[in-house]
Amino acid sequence: MQTDEYDLMRRVEDAHWWYGALRAHLRAGVLAADWPGGARVLDAGCGTGANAQLLGGLGFRAVPLDLAPEALAHGRSRGIPGLVRGNVLALPFAPERFAGAVLADVLYHSAVGDHAQALREVYRVLAPGGSVLVNVPAFQGLYSAHDKRIHTGKRFTKGEVRALLEAAGFTVTRLYYWNVFLFPLIAAMRLLRREQPAASDLEGAPPPLAGAVLRALLGVERRLIARVPAPFGVSIFAVARKTP
Repeated sequence: MQTDEYDLMRRVEDAHWWYGALRAHLRAGVLAADWPGGARVLDAGCGTGANAQLLGGLGFRAVPLDLAPEALAHGRSRGIPGLVRGNVLALPFAPERFAGAVLADVLYHSAVGDHAQALREVYRVLAPGGSVLVNVPAFQGLYSAHDKRIHTGKRFTKGEVRALLEAAGFTVTRLYYWNVFLFPLIAAMRLLRREQPAASDLEGAPPPLAGAVLRALLGVERRLIARVPAPFGVSIFAVARKTP
């Protein structure tokens, strides 16, 4: 990810509609994972620290890890304790140290070239019965100027995510596409911008009222896809458990 993208992310993510929707899916994933109160949870690829704050607010002991010094600097600015610099391909932790783990938009990155190895490492550091929450961007055909900006190495399908998780030893308990309602608009915009130079989708965020409408729309969507899984979406969310 380009260095100034961390600065942009830090400025907008606490109020941005997309990050609000992601954290709603993370909350639902935490409930599905059923981690015990006070459990130690690895936030692998923690970015600027908002997800670690979420985990702390839910009563867990978050251990935020990132390879980028810029990300860790923003985490420190939030006052997040226990930040660790490390690589998801070789986690600096003993086996079975965590009850849970979060990989929120990490596997997609070009620096994580070996997705299988990253998931094997997460499996290694999870206690038996522990669960991982995974979010990734969907469909390589949506690759755009934003992906160039954030150094996307791969966008996924649900089948690819399931295969990777199962190959690492996990049992997939939830797996679905989300950001479904906005898929046609986002797909059209990204296809139009595909040949443009690297540019961030976070630039020019909508005004507060429009952002509130988008968050409400995705809230309705979240309740619907819990009942009727969608065949497509802009992102993919998964919950997977390590065999007890």
